[in-house]
Amino acid sequence: MSSGRTILVLAVLVCVTAPSAAMAGPYDDAMAAFEKGDYATALKLFQPLADQGDAGAQTQLGLMYDLGLGVSQNYARAMSLFHEAADQGDVTAQQDLGEMYFFANGVAQDYALAAKWYLRSANQGDAIALYKLGLMYAKGQGVPQDNVQAYRWLNQAVSRYPAGKDRDDATTALNVVAKTMTPAEIAEAQKPMPAVIDGDITGTWEIPVNGGRWVWEIDPDGTYRFHSEAPDGAPSHSGTFSASGGHWSLQATNGYSDGGSYTVQAPDSLVITGRLGTGTWHRSPGATNN
Repeated sequence: MSSGRTILVLAVLVCVTAPSAAMAGPYDDAMAAFEKGDYATALKLFQPLADQGDAGAQTQLGLMYDLGLGVSQNYARAMSLFHEAADQGDVTAQQDLGEMYFFANGVAQDYALAAKWYLRSANQGDAIALYKLGLMYAKGQGVPQDNVQAYRWLNQAVSRYPAGKDRDDATTALNVVAKTMTPAEIAEAQKPMPAVIDGDITGTWEIPVNGGRWVWEIDPDGTYRFHSEAPDGAPSHSGTFSASGGHWSLQATNGYSDGGSYTVQAPDSLVITGRLGTGTWHRSPGATNN
């Protein structure tokens, strides 16, 4: 779940990814109503949260308009809500946008845009997006046909899906692609996927917190490290990181993933927007990009 409040994007990793107490009640109540099929109550509770910029509520409300649950089906409204949430890094909204463009729900079918949004969701580990992107590379839909890329994405989908039909389908697709590949191509596809890093944001960044600072180091090899020098007890953590074209994603070693947009302001300020909002980081004094 996301919050519309301006907050440091990496706080989610320090706060064990839990939603804020201020938003937990209404959102959880809305989800409970939604799951019971009480769409009128869900709509009443989701709407003010979405208006406040809560990406999770925007995504759920978008789904209701997409499917016509408790509201008149309205693809344009669904697209607008999905975009608002996706731009905050909401992985489900990104995947939903991919579906809208792939299946031409209220928009002209556009495989390139579908692949774009599936990619952003896949970079955060969404199994559906990983699977769909793999199929698109296998068929050359919206992306160049590439069996190595298809194998990579499908293989990740298999690892992400729980046991069941979805994993079986992904496994079948993976095996079909593998039968068309040489041993050398399969070996290449099984290598770790290279990270894409915008050189403007590599280096050491910091942001003031509680009379101290948080420090975020981003390396050109697609890894990052975070530690706190504030009296807040925030634990250190690290993981993999990618960023290109104004969009970023990370995967922490504790299993959490996040992503969103970024803007470099001059050489020394980095504005990051993620699932919990926006934070401005400044390059550490004396540090340069790697």
